[in-house]
Amino acid sequence: MNNGRGRGSPPQGNGQYPGHQRGHLHRGDERSVRYPGNRGGYGPSRGAPLGNGTENNHGGNGGSRDGYGSSHGGNGGSRGGNGGSRGGSSRGDRGRPSRGRGNGHGGAHASSSYDQGYKAQASQTRDLTRQQNFTQGDNLRRRSPEVPVGTEFSVYTNHFEITQVPTQTYTMYQVSIEPAVKSAARCHQIFSALKSTVASTLFPKNGIYDGKSQFWTCFPLALIGSEQQWTVPLENKQYIVSVAYLPGAEVDANAVRRLTLPSSSSTEGPTQSALRLLQLIVRQSSTRFPHNNTAYFPRSFVEDWGADLRASVGGVTLKLGYFQSVRPTLDRLLVNVDQKLAAFYASGPVIDIAKACLGRNSTSQSLTCRDPRDLDTLRRHFVKVKVNVDFLATRNGRKTHIRTIQDIVPRAGECQFELDGRLTTVREYFQRFHSKTLEYPHFFGVVVSPRNSSTKVIIPAELCAVREDQFYRKRLSEDATRRALKLAVKRPQDRRAYICRQDDQADLQTPLSSYKNSPHILESGMTISDRMADVMGKQLPTPAIEFGKKYGDKNETLLPTGGSWNFNDRRRVNVKTDIRYLVFLNLIPLWKPEEDGKDPRRNKFDGDAGRDRFDRDARKELYMSIRQGCKDIGMEFTQPVIDHIFDLGSQTLEQELDRLYGDVAKDVARRHGFSEPDKKTEQDAMFDGEARKETVFLVLLPSSAQAEYDIVKHWGDVRRGVVTQCIRFKTVEGWLRKRNDDRLAKNIAIKINARLGGQNWVVSPAGLDGFDPGLPMFMGADVGHAGPGQLHPSVASIVWARHANGVLYCAQSSLQRARLEVIDDLRSKVILALMQFIPDNEWRPPSSIVFFRDGLSEGQYEAHARQEILDIEAAIGDAWAIPRGKSGTLASNNFARPSLTYIVVTKRHHVRFFATGSSPQDNKTGNLPPGFTTTRGIDSPYAFDFYLQSHHAIQGTARPAHYIVLQDKILSDSTRTLEHAARLDAIRLMSFSLCHAYAKATVSVSIPAPVYYADLACRRLDTRMRESHRYGVSDQVSADSSGSITESMLEGQVQAWKTNFCPMHAKFRDTMYFL
Repeated sequence: MNNGRGRGSPPQGNGQYPGHQRGHLHRGDERSVRYPGNRGGYGPSRGAPLGNGTENNHGGNGGSRDGYGSSHGGNGGSRGGNGGSRGGSSRGDRGRPSRGRGNGHGGAHASSSYDQGYKAQASQTRDLTRQQNFTQGDNLRRRSPEVPVGTEFSVYTNHFEITQVPTQTYTMYQVSIEPAVKSAARCHQIFSALKSTVASTLFPKNGIYDGKSQFWTCFPLALIGSEQQWTVPLENKQYIVSVAYLPGAEVDANAVRRLTLPSSSSTEGPTQSALRLLQLIVRQSSTRFPHNNTAYFPRSFVEDWGADLRASVGGVTLKLGYFQSVRPTLDRLLVNVDQKLAAFYASGPVIDIAKACLGRNSTSQSLTCRDPRDLDTLRRHFVKVKVNVDFLATRNGRKTHIRTIQDIVPRAGECQFELDGRLTTVREYFQRFHSKTLEYPHFFGVVVSPRNSSTKVIIPAELCAVREDQFYRKRLSEDATRRALKLAVKRPQDRRAYICRQDDQADLQTPLSSYKNSPHILESGMTISDRMADVMGKQLPTPAIEFGKKYGDKNETLLPTGGSWNFNDRRRVNVKTDIRYLVFLNLIPLWKPEEDGKDPRRNKFDGDAGRDRFDRDARKELYMSIRQGCKDIGMEFTQPVIDHIFDLGSQTLEQELDRLYGDVAKDVARRHGFSEPDKKTEQDAMFDGEARKETVFLVLLPSSAQAEYDIVKHWGDVRRGVVTQCIRFKTVEGWLRKRNDDRLAKNIAIKINARLGGQNWVVSPAGLDGFDPGLPMFMGADVGHAGPGQLHPSVASIVWARHANGVLYCAQSSLQRARLEVIDDLRSKVILALMQFIPDNEWRPPSSIVFFRDGLSEGQYEAHARQEILDIEAAIGDAWAIPRGKSGTLASNNFARPSLTYIVVTKRHHVRFFATGSSPQDNKTGNLPPGFTTTRGIDSPYAFDFYLQSHHAIQGTARPAHYIVLQDKILSDSTRTLEHAARLDAIRLMSFSLCHAYAKATVSVSIPAPVYYADLACRRLDTRMRESHRYGVSDQVSADSSGSITESMLEGQVQAWKTNFCPMHAKFRDTMYFL
């Protein structure tokens, strides 16, 4: 009998390998019931060891790596071994069945997936890792907790289980192309030509090329040596393609299975290779459609969904497609499938698209582009767009004549150049050499010559057509954004039907149909279920909201319903009452009846004038309603409202704000008995400070007024230190239709109170005390980046709660190099936060720090997250060593250092959940109710994580937030595994409670308040910049001749922006100015 030490297995009893921990009994795994073929399941072990000291489970799972035996009273098997004993099954030599008794199965091919032996290995590995010790510094290692407490129920998720992993062994070959090609589509063309024409007998039909540097095949190539080269001709160019074999670059079924086992990293070489192979196999059949790295967009499918999906908005077309990605989880592999919306350049004649961009209705309207604004608009849209010149293609006997637009020039037909020693125009050239008479010679033209070319090649726009299937990667206009939201929003049942749709038409391929018919999937031996996977979750208790004392000495409490609460007739916890002046500045032109004869009560958008219109009575009703809303919460403006309409022709907006603020200062001086407050006296500074403290500016902006918003905020937050509240006209439109509704006024009132440092409500401490009953310090961090192709530096912001209730926050922001995701100089930022937190809490240091980090992807955990964890720990050490006068240091006074809990929070994912018959459900929207959280079934193998849907989705399918706990004092301690489940529950409830602490709304939001605030602070970049550097300055720095951005250019831009990045006014350094 084999004693579990067959070929390739480690010695028994060393405690370092699954299935070889002598004499230990495992708890078993209740999740095994999901997997067919595991008779006897993963039930709890029973009794004492019955064999000779090796692993013993009832229906259990012995065996070493690649060993698939299990035993009741004997020894598990191993690869190359024989064996198996009573009540179990084991694997003997390849293909030879074992002779065990009970529900055992005979041996099968070693590459079969999800068989009993693999389940044995997975279960034993998971159980063993719960008991192995690991160092405190290894913060990213995954440890699976026990079953969480609470009532669980199942829900569906938009994932489909891989029921059979690939049975084939794939070999990876390194591919290089010379000269270097950046475009993945071009690389595919070159490699396709190599496979089909140059070396058609060498390459298998279903080999997989990733468009970069890897080629995968399950049939090894018969290369001449370890590397072979070919010359591939393509479109009058020659490319040298090299294919090299890399020893050890194979991925077999066992490597794929290891993806679902607990691991310390998701970026390890073998693990990453296996995952990348699975992604390529799953996505390969969709590469014939327009696609990016993760999604594809079937052409006919888009057309069948109606005109809305094909309509162009400003030269941009929106298309709906599918996202798909393989996702490893504990115990199983899943394929995440979701809808995906993408923007494309509208295809068709360039002239028609230009009319859409400029808002022209007919070709008769001139497109000469002599107006610089028209020229800039077309440049922003067309530069780098590929066009087909069909006229030239036909003359040259080709199907296409593709060129890339590099610039736009006005009146293309009249542009002159030298030909045969004399000047000629573009119109004369086409007439003379191509017998083509231009119909619109005065229209603009496109430059298609390279940027560094000595000659400029101009083609009239009327001869060009934009090619289809080009992704639009710039920021969408407001009209396009509204259209995108309309198309993307789907109720849960509709979204689920879209995802699960199956259609076998060639041009209408959906993911589920491709999984059945894809030759790459069929060849690999992989099978994917066509039913949505189910996961387990539970409903968190709703935290109570506490308001101010109304009767007696206790705060009034309210339990939110459906993720929201009504604050009418309830006292605020802390209201700022020292406010006297409300200055209402209106930037909306007054409606005049003689202009168009419309009913002034309608207040609709005036399309002819291109501006929002507002009548005098409505303006007065608005600010009086807001004033009453402030009074209702205890914040009363004692002085009359200063009402003013801004006249753009008189002076600048900033000058107007200064004048109105000066009027307030004069009134303050008069109240103190000074008749000449304009004289520079010592009292003048006092009046200015009092005016700053007692004044709120309420500014009504047009619907589209980003520049005006930035001016107002820069004036108030940076220059003057005055609270400003901006309201866009589109926000007011709903109130205009129902003016007796006070919700708008109340919402503005609570924002003003929070900006002034007041507290509207606090979350019941029960949800926070479960995590830390001491003095926790909540922090949030985010890094904001500019759009694609821009040189704007990134902005990093951190916020921290001033008190343990997580209501009031401070913020600090700084600029750093563009696209740098790790927070620069985080150590000093955390020290500053600690030095402000301690005095705010009676000189008591925090007992723990919860650091919520937004914006990190899974591939950045190892580098960025680990570096930030080290920076925070170092900052804590520095803060504890800083002398505090005669009191000494925190360390010398025996204050314990706070523990660090580092949590990544992200919503940039495609995971959705759908209600089942056993789960609660919102009857109006069909979504799960706020407070749903996952407990198991979709756990990451690399770190503790969970999903939490904390908000009520008004429309569409709710998107939960994903929480990944990368460091925690309990979860990082393998000696406290029994506490892991309770600790995760405490983190869930703490996070859910903080979602109710968002000061701008009486609803539970989708992410914790500190994460939300860090994002808002990042968005204030333009308001902090001097006007000369507020917009587009970085775009003036052009790339080098190759079109790339150099490090010196980036560093120069960062320094220039840092110089013009203004500090906040001293009044706002400890307030929530970012609201």
